[in-house]
Amino acid sequence: MNESRSGEAAAWWRTVLGEFPTGVVLVTTTGAAGEPLAMIAGSFVAVSQDPPMVGFLPVAGSGTFSALQTKGTFSVSVLGANHESLSRAFGGKSEKRFETAEWNESGDGNLRLTDALAWFDCRLNAVHQAGDHLIALADVEDYGVGDGGGGLPLLFLRGGYGAFALPTERFDASELSRKLRMVVRLREIIANLASKHGVSVLLGALAGDSVVVLAEASGWNVGEEPHDREEFGVSFPFAAPMSPALVAWAPAERSKQWLEGARHLIGSVDRDAYGKLVDEVRTRGYAISAGPTMVDRFDQVIARSGGDRAELVALWRDLHEDHVSESGSDVLSSLQIPIFDERGHAAMELVVAGLDLVGAQELECIVESAFAAARDSTALIGGVADPDWEAVIAR
Repeated sequence: MNESRSGEAAAWWRTVLGEFPTGVVLVTTTGAAGEPLAMIAGSFVAVSQDPPMVGFLPVAGSGTFSALQTKGTFSVSVLGANHESLSRAFGGKSEKRFETAEWNESGDGNLRLTDALAWFDCRLNAVHQAGDHLIALADVEDYGVGDGGGGLPLLFLRGGYGAFALPTERFDASELSRKLRMVVRLREIIANLASKHGVSVLLGALAGDSVVVLAEASGWNVGEEPHDREEFGVSFPFAAPMSPALVAWAPAERSKQWLEGARHLIGSVDRDAYGKLVDEVRTRGYAISAGPTMVDRFDQVIARSGGDRAELVALWRDLHEDHVSESGSDVLSSLQIPIFDERGHAAMELVVAGLDLVGAQELECIVESAFAAARDSTALIGGVADPDWEAVIAR
């Protein structure tokens, strides 16, 4: 093949492969004098779960990879959409590339991005020749997630950078304003419910990818307040298993968003288990939150996380474990009842919290009062309750 034809074939090869999106990672190690070294890779792949192994494909003859082979260890930082300029800096071998980010070190002294989406500390296991590239396989000695500052995963497609878009209910400022106007009308209802039973009552609504607390009323006596902060304005990810009352009476797209939110946080989602959870909520007429994670940690983590993804991931893994194993499921934290809009969809959830301090007989009275409050709230905002829900609470 002549040089012209060879150039055309290479260009066409790159064009065809350009239709396949790849993630982008930064592979770091140290040189003989302890200096940091790094290379950008778009070929990073998980190889094995047991034992944990990963791999990537460096260019044959790479000086950085040669140093990596000598060192024997390296770290991988998964890049997010906010790392595009950093990726370009390392791809272009900028002299000040290590000054463009914040780092921490692995136990072997290899740099890791503080705000990486995920990171892996690796020990080289084997290297195989593969044409003009090498196949590098490595054992994973440690791994984790970053602080969430990197955004969604950085992708490379058709010769340029982009980012994955999560399925989402588009954030609509006018819709949120409408819900806030509804809340003004509902304040008296939630205040009466809180006062009647000496509990905390919240109104939560979906705003984009988060559930936001739009109002709070507390019926606790002075000196007996169980929380040391106000809930108003607090938000948390809209992700299973939290807030199923906003899913059970809603379009299918919202259920997909709810499940994908959990998958994005913990890497997988038990669709069958959460499908059964939603069915139970429909059958009962309300959702419950229970288990030691909800009672002991949820409020504290949400209050202090500030969007720290690592802390949220750990929290959601424990919430998932509590739900799947039903660990401590008799320890009730809160119940959530839907408030419906004019289409018969859950517009908000009425949340009665602090139920770990309530006895069984009193709980039955609270549920009855909460049903009445949700029905009155639905009517007050011009909503129409789902007929199946009405049938459930009429029993």
